[in-house]
Amino acid sequence: MVKENLQKHIVMVLDNARIHHAKLLKPFLRKNSQRLSLIFLPPYSPN
Repeated sequence: MVKENLQKHIVMVLDNARIHHAKLLKPFLRKNSQRLSLIFLPPYSPN
């Protein structure tokens, strides 16, 4: 998604799955922090 939209700012809405907080993602997120915003849903979202 980031490679396909090089000129756009991307906003991603994520649940709080463990993979979304993985250490493996930290370098990628730092590198793309100017173009990428992450919004995490609350830990408990019944609906």
